Amino acid sequence: MGTQLSYGGSGTAPWEEAADETAVLDAQPASDSPAATDGPPDGGSGEGDSTVDSLITHIIEAIEGQDRRPIPGAPSTYTPANVRPSKYVAGGSSVHSGTSKFVSTPRSGRSSRQSTARGAAAVSAGAALARGDANALRELGLDLAELRTLSPREQQQRILDEILGAPGHPDDEALRRATHATLKAIAADPDIAQDAQIDYLLASYVYEQALVELTSQHANRQLSREAVTKLDNRLKPYIFKKAKHQLSSAGRYLSPALFIEKATSLVATVFRVMRGGRRSGS
Repeated sequence: MGTQLSYGGSGTAPWEEAADETAVLDAQPASDSPAATDGPPDGGSGEGDSTVDSLITHIIEAIEGQDRRPIPGAPSTYTPANVRPSKYVAGGSSVHSGTSKFVSTPRSGRSSRQSTARGAAAVSAGAALARGDANALRELGLDLAELRTLSPREQQQRILDEILGAPGHPDDEALRRATHATLKAIAADPDIAQDAQIDYLLASYVYEQALVELTSQHANRQLSREAVTKLDNRLKPYIFKKAKHQLSSAGRYLSPALFIEKATSLVATVFRVMRGGRRSGS
């Protein structure tokens, strides 16, 4: 697991603390660990696990710490147009990035809200493809007829290439992996609610971002070969369970623009819940 890009790590204090917690988790014998779940991530174990609870708190603090750094020229709102790495003309004409020649935003211009917006745009495209919604895909600069000529795997790769571009930093690779996981979840269950799509994306993003940092060179921990398996069995289900909506709105279908807006508006709420807080109204 992890990313395809060599990375030294951020080296910030919260990530160092998270690395320390990971070392504690790694050192625990299997008999001290909660049993791994055979079910889907959002039904996993981990509740009452103080080590994992402390680890996830440090992970969220680290991600939020990165967000507090000023980003010159960052948009205040995100749209289907400004989240894309390539230029396109509304109406379905785009500069194709199927060759992965477009590189994503540099780290200095990246935040969890921006990453969520970009991932949400791709997720919205996957859901629109599953519904056969040509208008929504056109809003995202994609063409339904063209996508339908591709295999399911090629469809997902085309969406990722067009909307996310090729990863220019391990953080981009983490976002791509998280978005791809969400696209596969939608393909497996086309009726998955939009709230659940957002929950899945945010949980996947937090987990993949954690893997990037906790397995980086800067973490400088001699983790065992089973360390990432332990993270997958204990940390991942815990993140997905915490990210799951307590109150799900069964309202009207959201357009890509509104879906992106809702996803970015929920970032702070989901992070607060992961730190042990509560959602508003829950």
